[in-house]
Amino acid sequence: MTVYVEYLPQQTTTATRSLLWADSPAEMRQFALQLEVACVPWLQTTTISEAQRRRAILMGAIPVHTNPLQPDPAGVAA
Repeated sequence: MTVYVEYLPQQTTTATRSLLWADSPAEMRQFALQLEVACVPWLQTTTISEAQRRRAILMGAIPVHTNPLQPDPAGVAA
């Protein structure tokens, strides 16, 4: 299962919502259940809070850049 979450640099961690997405709706549903967040059954994305974003990363979600203008720090997928 591959699930991705927006990477937010330290200076932007005051953001209140982040995007979480998966390769398929089934993967999204399964991860959302584990993360205990609501998601639309046929969509592959959902928005989550900052606390949920941090928990998703601890659960294995891959932080990725959604803003190509931000520098890519070491260890974060592009």
